Amino acid sequence: MGILWFILGMMVGCCLGVFLMCCLSIHRVNKYEAEIRRLRSIVENMNNSR
Repeated sequence: MGILWFILGMMVGCCLGVFLMCCLSIHRVNKYEAEIRRLRSIVENMNNSR
């Protein structure tokens, strides 16, 4: 019975770990996309001011 609880705990722990890593990865991608948008607007403003 102990091995069953161990396997169940490992499965739940792995699922939570993967979920957390995915959330952190999505957050990082959103930060990069925001930076790209910011830089793109700066370049567009520079091109429009010419």
